Amino acid sequence: MRPPPLVLILAGLTASLVASCSQSLRAGATPDLDEQTGIVVLVVDTDTPLSDISFNRVNQYEGFRLSFVDRGRSVHLFEVPAERYRLADFETGKEEFTPEAGGELCVLVEPGQLNYPGHFVFRSAQRKDGFRTYANWEWRQDFEDMKRRVTIEWTDLLASYPVKPTECP
Repeated sequence: MRPPPLVLILAGLTASLVASCSQSLRAGATPDLDEQTGIVVLVVDTDTPLSDISFNRVNQYEGFRLSFVDRGRSVHLFEVPAERYRLADFETGKEEFTPEAGGELCVLVEPGQLNYPGHFVFRSAQRKDGFRTYANWEWRQDFEDMKRRVTIEWTDLLASYPVKPTECP
């Protein structure tokens, strides 16, 4: 059964909004950042593939998204407008998880630099409570591991821009 046309249109508009606000950096790329853009450095550590990790601008429904993350530890960079973002949701392909109040991650992206919110660590050990599924996930700071991983794929990036841990005040 095909989804109704309105669902397809809304899905297309959502994908366009997300794509228009961010750009995933290919390995080896060194962008020209201006006073309105920064780079988010996201390290993902997962024991199961993730189909989607979405960040939205605070109080909005646009931002940046990471899709199809393989099992293991990987680093991903996004060039985005300087602003505050929050973890909106993440999916394993079978389950979707939305952080509850107090468990959210807020990222303050400052212009002209690399902004590192931490390692997103996801473990598939889950428990169910009625209709809700709970996953084991957390944010960990490992600044040295992040710098090492960035240097492997973006050799000149750390020399080109300052990098710092970030979170919303």
